[in-house]
Amino acid sequence: MGYWVLALQVFWEEIGKYAFFLIINAYCIIRMYQNRHWKYCAVIFILLNGWVIYRYWMEIINSYLYWNQ
Repeated sequence: MGYWVLALQVFWEEIGKYAFFLIINAYCIIRMYQNRHWKYCAVIFILLNGWVIYRYWMEIINSYLYWNQ
């Protein structure tokens, strides 16, 4: 039982960390699909995704550098 609680807590922290990102991404995808203001939504979509990919990339590089000292 304790493992499930821990797994749920870790899952919630990961989802909660990017909840704003996920909501804005979903909104931009819906707007691009509806063809209303799709250019602005595409720019926001690309910027947000680039920012999250950059943050994940920095976490991976930093953990790699930490473990290979």
